[in-house]
Amino acid sequence: MNTLIRKELREHFKLALLGCALFAFILVQNYRECNALYAGLALGADNWNNANAQPLLSGSTTSATGLFCAIFGAVLGWLQIHNERHRDLWAFLIHRPLSRTKIFAAKMIAGLGLYALGAGLPLLGFIVMTWMPGHIAAPFEWTMTLPVLSFYLSGFVFYFAGMLTSLRQARWYASRGLGLGAALIISIALSSAPEFWRALCFILVGGAILGTAAWGSFASNGYYAGQPTSGRRALVGSLVLGSLVVVGLAVALLESVLPREAYTWSRYQITTDGGIYKMPSPPANRSKSRSSMARRCWIRRPAGP
Repeated sequence: MNTLIRKELREHFKLALLGCALFAFILVQNYRECNALYAGLALGADNWNNANAQPLLSGSTTSATGLFCAIFGAVLGWLQIHNERHRDLWAFLIHRPLSRTKIFAAKMIAGLGLYALGAGLPLLGFIVMTWMPGHIAAPFEWTMTLPVLSFYLSGFVFYFAGMLTSLRQARWYASRGLGLGAALIISIALSSAPEFWRALCFILVGGAILGTAAWGSFASNGYYAGQPTSGRRALVGSLVLGSLVVVGLAVALLESVLPREAYTWSRYQITTDGGIYKMPSPPANRSKSRSSMARRCWIRRPAGP
């Protein structure tokens, strides 16, 4: 098992190194933007933006962290399986004097370690630079690291989704990529979580489902038949979650294609002489002509003296 772990580390270390360099470059750019904001403020610029005052909480940092960790984790998990999908290589791998569970565990340990190296080191350096006095003229609290930390941990979910996508013996235009859709659902759920412990629960549940589904698919060479019971249930759960993304995209596409029903609205207005008028508006999908905008419906007029 140790030999397999060293083999996986040696084969995919270059990918982790490339991801580390790319993520470090992205975080350095966000750090420089924050410093440029404070430098402009010192020179009397009026383009102050509170959202970018603390780089850990800026929208560019959180969005870049979530996007990079998702892509990096999925690509790493997919490549670990794809490089050995050739029949001869796969037969050589599974006929080693180890069970398939131990082989999968060796791959998982090496892959998660490489992910922690490629995405964790730049993020740790970014947090340390923000925490050390004299670098950013902004207050620092350790709770500020929780948003980027949650997106970093979501990369583990995408790692298992990438492995599952590469393992499954299904067509790409059918259900093979639904594991990535399940990871996307988990990412959306944790991004809307109001507290960190709820986001952590989403990550643990999603990682457990996709990790068990990837393990079951590895045990059966990607086929549904022959999987353990827990692997089948986890696979069905991941496919159901991924189907929600497909259904959402289909509904959004239909709403954009189908014609919308015309609707009107109206308001009431009281004049200075006490008269009440109903002011109807034209349908939303029709041009607003001057005559239709000026149309009024008399409701009640007070009696004269």
